[in-house]
Formats: sequence, structure tokens, C-alpha cells
Amino acid sequence: MRERAADAGRRAGEEIEAYPMAAVAGGLALGALVAAVLPRTEREAELLGSVGTRINDAARDATRSAVDAGRAQVEEITENAATRVGEAVIGAVASATGASGDKS
Repeated sequence: MRERAADAGRRAGEEIEAYPMAAVAGGLALGALVAAVLPRTEREAELLGSVGTRINDAARDATRSAVDAGRAQVEEITENAATRVGEAVIGAVASATGASGDKS
């Protein structure tokens, strides 16, 4: 069990290093989600008043931006992966065709 957890942590670290913008976007979105789910206390409302509303609005805007940035990062990753897969398939077909052509 510990080995699986360590492996998952290592893989997560590698992904964060490979795609730091996606990690930032995900972290911001997760933080905003947690903040949105937790209820405001009376003390917060009392201390923050309208400033709290502006902070909440800014957090909501930041979350939208983070989601958009994350979505753009995912689209870029998907496009790159599709290109690589396509190139690999073309290369494999070319190799197979060339190999079968040599046999005749």
C-alpha cells in the first residue's frame, strides 16, 4: 500500500513538473471550490462586510480564469498527443509498407 502511494506521489510530481500551468490552475480551482463550499462565519461577515463580497467575486473570477487556463493547457496537451500518435502511426505504416516492399 505504501509503495502504491509513493508511486502515485512520484507520478503526480512528474506531471506537475511537466505541466506546471495545469497544476496551478487545478490548485486555484480546488482552493476556490473549498472556499465556496465552506460557509461564511458570522465573524467573517462582520469583519469583512462588502470587502468579503469583493474578495468572493475576485476569487470567482480567478477560478474562471484558472479553469480557462487549465482547459487551454489540456487542449494543447491533447493536440500534441494526437499529433505524436498520428506521426507514430504514419511511421509504423511506412515501415510496414517498406518492409513488405523489400520482400517482393
